[in-house]
Amino acid sequence: MKSISLDEVKTNFESYLSETNPEPFLITKEGQPIAIMNLIIDPDELERILLANNDKFQNILTESKKSFQEEGGIKSDDFWQYVDHLYEEE
Repeated sequence: MKSISLDEVKTNFESYLSETNPEPFLITKEGQPIAIMNLIIDPDELERILLANNDKFQNILTESKKSFQEEGGIKSDDFWQYVDHLYEEE
C-alpha cells in the first residue's frame, strides 16, 4: 500500500484520481495514518467496499455463519420455496 501525506494528496489530488493502479493509498498527517483512499475502478467494487465496512451487514454475516454452524443451514428445497414466496409477494 502506497503511503502519502495529506499535504501531498491536497496538492496532487487529481493525479492520484487518475492512477491506473487500484491499490489503496494510506494517507498520513504528521507521519500518523489518518485515512485510506480507494480508487473505484469497477462499480461492483464500490458495493463490496461499502458492505465490508457496514456493521449491520457484518453482524448479519456473523449471525448467519453461527446459525449455519449450529443448525446446519436449510435444505435446498426449503430455500427455493422461500425465494418463490418472496417473488409472489411482489
